[in-house]
Amino acid sequence: MKLERIEISGFRGIKRLSIAFDELTTLIGENTWGKSSLLDALSVSLPPEGTPYNFEMTDFHVDYSIAHPQTQHLQIVLSLVSTDKNEIHSGRYRKIKPIWVQDEQGTNRIIYRLSASRDEYDIETKYSFLDLEGNPIPLHHSEKLAQELMTLHPVIRLKDSR
Repeated sequence: MKLERIEISGFRGIKRLSIAFDELTTLIGENTWGKSSLLDALSVSLPPEGTPYNFEMTDFHVDYSIAHPQTQHLQIVLSLVSTDKNEIHSGRYRKIKPIWVQDEQGTNRIIYRLSASRDEYDIETKYSFLDLEGNPIPLHHSEKLAQELMTLHPVIRLKDSR
């Protein structure tokens, strides 16, 4: 399985971003472009410890150019695609079987969404999986399935020692 695309809105330094990934993707950009926020979005989506992240006030994007600077909603959507037709039948993916969707070409994918809404200082974090039209798949245990996905494909960040 590989990460095919990420879409982010209202998260930290990113107002709106959509990036498709190839086999090898390099991020190059000036300061304040959002590279760190993109890596943070991946890290909170699939943390190596497998613990679901609860968004905080500081996670909501601030736009200093408008009268109401901080967003009320944020969203991170990961599209993961199977690299092999039989991959979904592998024993390691047995527990996440309900979250796979298949497109018209027969490609299996997982569309995973983290979202948060805030009302003053109250923040509600939601974990869901989407169908091909972007509608939530009705599941009773989305957060548990998200945890399983986190343990299967964690994002591990390496930092330099400077």
